[in-house]
Amino acid sequence: MLSAQNVGSRHLIRAARRFFAALRRPDPIYLGDYTILTRTAHGFKLFLDSRDVSLAPHILLDGVWEPAVTRFIDARVRPGMRVVEVGSNVGYHSLHLARRIGPRGLIACFEANPRLAQLLAQSLEVNGLKAHSLPCAFAVGDVSGQCELKVFSRHLGASSLIVNEDTAKEYHDTITRVAVPITTLDESCADWPHLDFLKIDAEGAEPLVMAGAKGLISRSPNLEILLEFGPAFWPFLEAARAFLQGWLDEGFHLQRLTPQGAVEPARIDDLLDPTRIAEIVLTRRAPPA
Repeated sequence: MLSAQNVGSRHLIRAARRFFAALRRPDPIYLGDYTILTRTAHGFKLFLDSRDVSLAPHILLDGVWEPAVTRFIDARVRPGMRVVEVGSNVGYHSLHLARRIGPRGLIACFEANPRLAQLLAQSLEVNGLKAHSLPCAFAVGDVSGQCELKVFSRHLGASSLIVNEDTAKEYHDTITRVAVPITTLDESCADWPHLDFLKIDAEGAEPLVMAGAKGLISRSPNLEILLEFGPAFWPFLEAARAFLQGWLDEGFHLQRLTPQGAVEPARIDDLLDPTRIAEIVLTRRAPPA
């Protein structure tokens, strides 16, 4: 029987394993050209940019990033799945996803920032995952062609299609506007018969990504979507509400990821706090009663 005590004990065991794994991790290696090679607490070799303050310091010192997301991936992603990740950054979660699906699966990893896309491709290759992984140096939205990506100088993971100079000031940062190719998932995955798992972390461009994937989503009855949702990115809260309600109307159930990596039912009103960002899960499977 699963009890609160057993669950707590399992979390302590996992924490202890991560602690001792961290002790065994070799020191990061600086390779020049702002590039660092490190090993995560899960044993992956990972290339990082030394200028980044959004993600790199946490991985370098702790060996982990967004552990709840990792737990969810471990619980839901299975061998042989077809997976898409939009907003892969340097590939921390991409590596977990690629390992979970194994050689019979396929993952497409999209990253718009050219520098991060380069590190992503290197990390997939050095970990022996290149054969069933497709690193894609594209932005993803509801159109195809060219677009303008706003790239932060220090918060590399916050680069986005929709941020502006005011956002940069809030981050005490500056942005450079870079022309990058943009695609839709409907176009890029046109020959995929279905999709099993979709992860989106696009710094506010999530609605555009979803709008450009309606065909792929419609032919994927078992699809599960893990989506970062931040109401502050929306021009007004009613637009954010309409976005969520639209997917409920399409037959999806709305859940929220907990800090432990489990899911719990979520109400739209509970997700509209503009000061918070949530990881939400959209699935056609009804949650347990």
